[in-house]
Amino acid sequence: YLFPQPGMILGTEEKVIDYVYTDSSGKNFGWEAFTIPYWSNAGWDYLFSWYGIEKYGYRPKQLKKGENFFVIIEPHRDDGYLDNWLRESMDKRGKVIEEKKIDNIIVQKRSTLIN
Repeated sequence: YLFPQPGMILGTEEKVIDYVYTDSSGKNFGWEAFTIPYWSNAGWDYLFSWYGIEKYGYRPKQLKKGENFFVIIEPHRDDGYLDNWLRESMDKRGKVIEEKKIDNIIVQKRSTLIN
């Protein structure tokens, strides 16, 4: 589970952040990321804190039922683990509304079913 992340570059990550903020149109949103290592979202948390606040002026707050959240899926080598994570964690939180590929990162826009 500790394979390198091929093709992960800041420009692509910024495109993902831009998409999420633009699609949210200034409204609150939530996010989760399927990262390597699998248990650490620190890189994305930093990007939302640094890049998101600097460019868009706000950071998402506590997600409420009915608000959208975004699942960011980084390049990986373990589809079984991803499928289980999506089914066991993300599908219970919300339904996929739209899926978009930004360079080599997949972003799912989901509706929130629960807080």
